[in-house]
Amino acid sequence: MITKKYIPPSELKTYWDYIRLKLELLQRKSPEPWIPEEIFADVLHGHSSLWMAFNVDKPIAFIVGQVQKEQTFHLWVGYCDPHIDDYVKWHMIEEIAQKLNCKKISFGSWRKGWSRKAKRLGFQPRLYVKELKL
Repeated sequence: MITKKYIPPSELKTYWDYIRLKLELLQRKSPEPWIPEEIFADVLHGHSSLWMAFNVDKPIAFIVGQVQKEQTFHLWVGYCDPHIDDYVKWHMIEEIAQKLNCKKISFGSWRKGWSRKAKRLGFQPRLYVKELKL
């Protein structure tokens, strides 16, 4: 049975080994502009919230996000075991956003496949960014 739980900052260290390992895995797949310690600090200081999913007592997923302007839940980073269907993963994110009284969900990714997945999941592009080389 899968359960979802908000992890308060005081319990972050309990799960950090699992989270850090998965963050490093994510960075190997797609370089991101953060380091794991930034995520640790942001959650620890209450700027972002951490939610985890468990199969019985084994962690299988986590989500780190922030409530931003216009009641938007911005998904900063997340990981879910690969055998879990995309729609199950996104349903979990939608549940979290609703618990936080958010009306929108946003995220960004360098991974090419996410543009197709995002469209299938109902996301619409509203912001385009071009990075300039200086």
